[in-house]
Amino acid sequence: VKKDTEFIGLPWFCEKYLNHQNQHNFKNKITLLVSGGGTGNTKESLYKIINFLNDFEYFEIFIDQTLKNSMSNLNNFNVFDYSNERFQQVDWIIGRPGIGLLSDVVKFRIPIIMVSDEKNEEIQSNIKQAVFCGLGIDFNGIGVNIEDRIQQLVDLLQNKKIHKEILDSLIKQKCGGTDILTEMLIND
Repeated sequence: VKKDTEFIGLPWFCEKYLNHQNQHNFKNKITLLVSGGGTGNTKESLYKIINFLNDFEYFEIFIDQTLKNSMSNLNNFNVFDYSNERFQQVDWIIGRPGIGLLSDVVKFRIPIIMVSDEKNEEIQSNIKQAVFCGLGIDFNGIGVNIEDRIQQLVDLLQNKKIHKEILDSLIKQKCGGTDILTEMLIND
């Protein structure tokens, strides 16, 4: 089967959200979505990040329901509702880069700081590809240990130049893979 398999590259399986701003305006606060994905493997790292960033009044932090349910001491954080309107308010996403979250990154043009456990080969591959495409930054690559990474994260989240560079890459991403795949399946 493998020798008869042919790789076909397709654009993202989402459409860009047309009402979204091409450039986020850093308001009084930088709005963050912290998302752990379905497995929970990154919750300890994300918990440390959330608690550290919460000490800075210029971050507004939203968390996903899975994180809130898994950590009882996150009750004072707002749960993200994944609505188009809420995504328009987000400046950065910090989370586990599964295909769903990466599709949201492309659809809504929001830079991502990718956090993962090092044992998940699929997520590690997603990180490599997302960094290569300019969608965001590998959290594990910005410091020696988690405390060092978190400290550097504060500066990174406030860096408008890096934010704009990632936005420029996100704007260039091609979408519409669903339509192309459908046409290929119908015509073959």
